Amino acid sequence: MMLSLKEVLLDVSAFADDADDVVVEDTGRVLYVKNGVDIDCRVLSEDGSLPDRVRMPDGTEMPYAKFLTHELARLDVLAGKLVDLRPAVPFFVDGEASLARPGDQALQGKSVALLEAECRDAPAFASRVSFLTADAGHGKTALLRHYQREVAQSFQKGKSSFLFWHVDLQGRQLLRLSEALMGDLGELRHAGLWMPGIVRLMQHKKLILAVDGFDELSAEQGDA
Repeated sequence: MMLSLKEVLLDVSAFADDADDVVVEDTGRVLYVKNGVDIDCRVLSEDGSLPDRVRMPDGTEMPYAKFLTHELARLDVLAGKLVDLRPAVPFFVDGEASLARPGDQALQGKSVALLEAECRDAPAFASRVSFLTADAGHGKTALLRHYQREVAQSFQKGKSSFLFWHVDLQGRQLLRLSEALMGDLGELRHAGLWMPGIVRLMQHKKLILAVDGFDELSAEQGDA
């Protein structure tokens, strides 16, 4: 995503306590309130064009991507909770799988590696919806849970630029996807992340959402 001051405004507004109070000046100064704290920072650019880093109130600077994921979204905290509160898959077996994309020859390989390729090789200016299919009991949920933990641990170490979030809808009585996401965040006790922020993170390819049982949710919404 090409970053501009307009995009900065959209990003900060998605995480601020009140989107209407967010100010982004032409000089790059950014004013907002998060968790009841007034923040006065500044977005900077290397060549005077598009902003690529942020100077925080204490004078420290960080890449804009880290400002988004760590300061605004606190994905580092969410990663820790995914590791601590979501148990590892016991005796996980990385089986054979096939990755099929429209217009391309299907790739054969191990399931984790193919899922990793699908997540990391995302289109630069488009969204992608992928379907994980297999017969019942063949380990779809186990794969998603295992990969979620693997990516969360990599994110904690600074080795992954995105977080993979597995949301299990199986057996839940819900009518809206947003209800499932907010409910899952509630179980993880992760505050400050709402639907606008989730959407922005997905647009920046910093959060990949894996909905387990989406077909059931779609059926419920279709009947509503």
